[in-house]
Amino acid sequence: MNKTIITLLSGVAIGLLLAPAKGSETLNRVTGRLSDLKDRFKDKTEDMFITGEDALQKEKLGTVL
Repeated sequence: MNKTIITLLSGVAIGLLLAPAKGSETLNRVTGRLSDLKDRFKDKTEDMFITGEDALQKEKLGTVL
């Protein structure tokens, strides 16, 4: 798993170095994509917590009834 991540990051770094866009443009693009990824991750984790809380509530109600 670690080797896969290192390989992926190496490929991204090489791609950024060889990109035809200006450095500032590339940085803005990468920053925007990382921000989108962070937002998607946050949304998914919130959904997981809500789903877990719902399942816990249902389990508690099921044992009481």
